Amino acid sequence: MRSCHILVTSLIGLAFLGAAACSKQQQEEELVETPKPPAIDISRPQPFQSPDAELNAAMQAARDSLPAFVAESMNNDSSGTAFTVKVHAVAPAGEEDLWLTGIASDGDHYTAVVESDPKLLAAEFPMGTEVRFGVGEVVEWHYFKDDKVAGAQVTRILRKRMTPEQRAEHDVIYPFPFE
Repeated sequence: MRSCHILVTSLIGLAFLGAAACSKQQQEEELVETPKPPAIDISRPQPFQSPDAELNAAMQAARDSLPAFVAESMNNDSSGTAFTVKVHAVAPAGEEDLWLTGIASDGDHYTAVVESDPKLLAAEFPMGTEVRFGVGEVVEWHYFKDDKVAGAQVTRILRKRMTPEQRAEHDVIYPFPFE
């Protein structure tokens, strides 16, 4: 009887050791990250331009201030939130502006993740896709600080051109204080 008890106890102990070993191996396998696909590069040799001079000036201001925007977004002491940058993407299906988050700089270029839900370029740039871009693709950037929108210079210009009805509709979709 005692040998049977020892055998059962040994088997239970081995089962626990085996489970622990499997669990440890499983944990180690889970720690091995699957390599993420490379960012889709949307950089172009020439910066994106609008036929509208006022919008081009606003885009250039956003491009010129992009390093400060990126620094603010990476500042752990910043009171700003929801840092996003809008870039102009070109693909075989057409052209579309994409909102990106999680911006980082690797020198002359930037990477970020598609936050918006593209309409025309959904197949090429589904939400969550990482893209790499140059400053020339930047249309605008914005973030929230002190309950107001910082940046968004292109949006501010477009809002001034909206009818009261269009602005009211925009305010329902984007209920942020732009002015």
